[in-house]
Amino acid sequence: MKAQELLIHLGHHKTGTTTLQKVLTQSRAAMMEKGIYFPDIYPHSGNGIILGYHLLDDKTDDAVRSDWLKITLAQAQKKSQAEWTKVLDTVERKPPQTVLLSSEFFFSLIGQDTVQRFERLTNNVAQTKTAIAYLRAPDTYFLSAFQQSLKKVRTVQQMSRTRIRDALEPLYNNWSGTIRLHVFDRSAMIDGDIVTDFASKHLPNLDQNDLTRAESTANTSLSAEAMSLLYDCNQGRLNQTVPPQDLINQIMKADSKFDQPTKPRLRPGIAQTLINWSAPDLFWLRDTKDITFPSVDYDTIKSDQSTDLIHFDPVEQFCEVNADRKAALYARAEKRAKLPKTVQRWLANW
Repeated sequence: MKAQELLIHLGHHKTGTTTLQKVLTQSRAAMMEKGIYFPDIYPHSGNGIILGYHLLDDKTDDAVRSDWLKITLAQAQKKSQAEWTKVLDTVERKPPQTVLLSSEFFFSLIGQDTVQRFERLTNNVAQTKTAIAYLRAPDTYFLSAFQQSLKKVRTVQQMSRTRIRDALEPLYNNWSGTIRLHVFDRSAMIDGDIVTDFASKHLPNLDQNDLTRAESTANTSLSAEAMSLLYDCNQGRLNQTVPPQDLINQIMKADSKFDQPTKPRLRPGIAQTLINWSAPDLFWLRDTKDITFPSVDYDTIKSDQSTDLIHFDPVEQFCEVNADRKAALYARAEKRAKLPKTVQRWLANW
């Protein structure tokens, strides 16, 4: 017994994936009444990241991922297979119309052998299968991904010129399902909203009023001043006697307390540099997949952009930053980060 369709949301980084997954999780019961099965998969957050270990045969011992899952690599691999078996058993007992999976793990650099495994395992679920990915223009993607890296005390990675093609081409070459690509841009999405757009295009039998939408602060944007401080902290330029994560937490808390935050905006020319850098991806998407970004002027792209690494250090080099507000943020954050943990927790609750 199989479901009618399998929808696999390839949760490309910084395209509203967390927001979408949260709504899907909170709306699980309502969707099931409409024949849409969105599995409750460990760690029960709406993110099927654990499935990647089995479906993609991932053996990467990622400390950050293990810390989030709160299990070891060996445990994750075992848990992944058990969770996938649970999905198959549920479908076998009472096939739904639609099985829906969503995970950032599925939008990753995977080779031909891995895709063939993914192909074989997903063939057991439904009569048809569709992979769905939302894509973001390189300049806004860079700014959002840069913020996320800073919040998690991670090294800011150089953006590959072919990051999208490298992730998707193996699927196009080795996967039998349909692949549908969408642009993550307010002007391109229905009502400018990822949830409305996804549900309208892929869950047409679901009434939008049945979706439970709760406010999420998981990906709250930072001011340019907070970005600058977090980057300085990452580079070891701030007080080294204070644990970096404590200082970062206090900087983000202080950012919400101070008025007149400077909205992060790329300086003139920087956005174009990033677009030029991503020319191979942009032209591949346009010429082979008919995907273009409304914010990109394709006639101005210089595809012969130097392949040297792009470095924007410090943040002030690519964003306007209010120096006085930055200093005030740091003074408050440093003072609080020096306090005992019990006092920090008390202040946070208070």
